[in-house]
Amino acid sequence: MPYKRLFIFVEGPYDKKFFTEIVIPKLRNKYDLIKCIVYAEEEPKEIYKQYIKSIKSMGEYIFVTDLDEAPCVTSRKNKKQEIYNQKLDDRRIIVVKKEIESWIIAGITEQSRRKLRIRGSIPSSTENFKKEQFKSLQPSKFDSEIDFRAEILKKFSVDQAKNRNASFKYFFNKFIENNTSPC
Repeated sequence: MPYKRLFIFVEGPYDKKFFTEIVIPKLRNKYDLIKCIVYAEEEPKEIYKQYIKSIKSMGEYIFVTDLDEAPCVTSRKNKKQEIYNQKLDDRRIIVVKKEIESWIIAGITEQSRRKLRIRGSIPSSTENFKKEQFKSLQPSKFDSEIDFRAEILKKFSVDQAKNRNASFKYFFNKFIENNTSPC
């Protein structure tokens, strides 16, 4: 059986933490090696273009990007393909609606929200949830946003997240539950 590798490109350290703690453990039975790589969102460097090119011969990859202010998923995918000189396969680009914080907060159950003393309620859909909204929910008992995020990930419910966020559900169903390869 061939050695199977998966490379997951993410925008930043918070994305990497989410994928490392929530996603990668669910993919371990499928791959011999899974590597999460933070790419520079502001200014893609030639090294990432070359890295993606070389990965095509070594294994599979998933390229994760936030929707941010793009008008639609297709537009965001097209922009990433343009930036990376068409080296990205459309089927391997995952667009998080709206930002990774929308996936993180989607996984909080009502019971966990109360235990963590999260301010306010969690919307039934987090598709348009932004980083600023996430920060506004942070209880004063947490010294930092990093601590707050870490506690949420400890209590993260995949089922709750799939109910609240369609882009998370799409990703999870496609690559984890249906055991589909990103290829």
